Amino acid sequence: MIVIGKGKKGPTVRAVAMAAGVSPATVSRVLSQADYNVSASLRQKVIQTAEQLGMYATEDSALARENRKIEIGIIVPNLSNPYFWQIAMGAQSEAHLEGTSVYLCNSLRSAEQEASYMRSLYEKGFAGVLLSPVSDNYDAIAALQKKGLIVVLLEHSAPGLNCGKVLFNYLKAAKMAMGHLIDSGHSKIAFVSA
Repeated sequence: MIVIGKGKKGPTVRAVAMAAGVSPATVSRVLSQADYNVSASLRQKVIQTAEQLGMYATEDSALARENRKIEIGIIVPNLSNPYFWQIAMGAQSEAHLEGTSVYLCNSLRSAEQEASYMRSLYEKGFAGVLLSPVSDNYDAIAALQKKGLIVVLLEHSAPGLNCGKVLFNYLKAAKMAMGHLIDSGHSKIAFVSA
């Protein structure tokens, strides 16, 4: 994942350790869920301290619910396409005004990679995903929507999928381009498409 937006810097492991009265190593082991012998009461103390400082959120905590509102992911099929860079930069610019971080993922035109990114973003507590899907199989999207992930599709109408969509008006754009060329005095106009 590439971070293209910056949120507020959160507390460090050292800050949580000081507040909880434990070593930074203990905090790291607890929060990373490492297989290390830590008593249940100490583990709970570290987690509560980390949540209070805004560093860590369990799946059902208020912080986790709040964090779902402040981070979004963008999954595109090909980062070499300037069209997707423009969308990502526009989304990042708007998100920055709201203090929101945007994470950009490149699926490399792989449906499996796309589904993996969606699961990962959901599991990390992201509020939603802007997605330009690479296949017409929307089962993975529908399954995550049922769990609460907000999905907005880019350039796909996706029949049967109830989600937001951002579609480009190609007819209007063609008319605008033709109008500009004609107004500029051009009479021999060709259209080439890949």
